[in-house]
Amino acid sequence: MKKEIEIIGWYQFEELCQKLVNQIDKKYDLIAGVTRGGLIPAVYISHRLKLPMIAMDKEERLPVDCRVLVIDEIYDTGETLFGIMKRNPAADFGVLYHQASLPPLNYFGEKKVLDKWIVFPWEVL
Repeated sequence: MKKEIEIIGWYQFEELCQKLVNQIDKKYDLIAGVTRGGLIPAVYISHRLKLPMIAMDKEERLPVDCRVLVIDEIYDTGETLFGIMKRNPAADFGVLYHQASLPPLNYFGEKKVLDKWIVFPWEVL
């Protein structure tokens, strides 16, 4: 069965990012944006926190000598982030949308049952 589509606008994107930023209660040295979907939220969040940002893929190991916050756009099956967590156990994680049934992450914009296919503003071409 094909999922319904939910299109997220730029205003909603900004609200989700701000909700995530407002939860952050630790100091970080670096933001890591997961390619591809996590890059735009990571850039926004890195500007809000005035921190440098790097791009990473799900196979990458992060620097161990600094506190890293990994950002992705969505945590729906866990496949991407579980792999990153395994390779980078010291990192913290934040997402815009968090599937309610998955183990908790450090930060999220919204936690809900993700029964629709989320389309972010940068995906609408």
